[in-house]
Amino acid sequence: MSVPLVFVIGAPWQIGDRNFGRLTIAFAPALIAVLCAVAIPSWRSSISRALRARWTAPVATAALLFACFEVFFLRVVVGLFRALEVNANDFSVFELPITRSLTGQFLYSPIDGRSFLGTHASYLLAAFIVPYSVVQTPFWLLAAHATAISAAIATAYLVFRRLLRDDAAALLFAVALALNSYTAKIAQYPFHIEVFYPFFVLLLCLGLQTRRPALAAAGFLLLFTVKEDAVLLALGLALMLVLTRPRRYLAGAAALAAGIALYLFATRYVMPSAARTAPGDAWYSGYWGGYGRTPLAAAAALL
Repeated sequence: MSVPLVFVIGAPWQIGDRNFGRLTIAFAPALIAVLCAVAIPSWRSSISRALRARWTAPVATAALLFACFEVFFLRVVVGLFRALEVNANDFSVFELPITRSLTGQFLYSPIDGRSFLGTHASYLLAAFIVPYSVVQTPFWLLAAHATAISAAIATAYLVFRRLLRDDAAALLFAVALALNSYTAKIAQYPFHIEVFYPFFVLLLCLGLQTRRPALAAAGFLLLFTVKEDAVLLALGLALMLVLTRPRRYLAGAAALAAGIALYLFATRYVMPSAARTAPGDAWYSGYWGGYGRTPLAAAAALL
């Protein structure tokens, strides 16, 4: 019986004009559970009650999600690192500025020949100097990578729970984020500073949902510690508030103004100063130079 079952689950399926060469590991046990639920009446009633119930410990559920996926993703990134399945150049882009900071060269990148802040306004990278000063090991970055993904999943559950008003659906959406193919891609990197974007965006959304200005402000500011291009995410969220929440247009307008101000501060002062170039002359300004001499003129020309 087990052999035919394994064949049915793992064999190629043709559904309409789509050919599924294999089913994912996550889908196989889910399919078995659904089949059992259909066949066993007691399972159907239990599942029905569970779907209708409101869980009384959302924070505990989020913590459990975080703990489970932290162990899983930490195992993934450490395994990849030990197997040499890592882009050494990209990993060094982030680690070398940290290690050079321990010798008095603050975030100096030997790859670029200047401070990393001259390449990108990734202030968050400076936070790793403290743990590296205690124990100098690349596993700090690996642990941070896994933690950022797991924290995003846990926060996503809390955000979707309020958005959907359904605990089971929120749990499924959070797990879907973990099993998403793009999450799998970033998990196998296995470190990039942009891995913090989902967590900080969701933290900002949670602060807006719960009407906690301090939490929303923390998420917004943390967003801009990742890279200067966080302005795209911030402006998208701000425009959404302005267009869909008329009563909260002040928050949206404030986010628009703050996002633009933080971007201009990074590209006009921080990055040129670290790269020792003229104010406002970011290293990638040549990319938009064909559209306009300034970011604003380039954006107008693109539109």
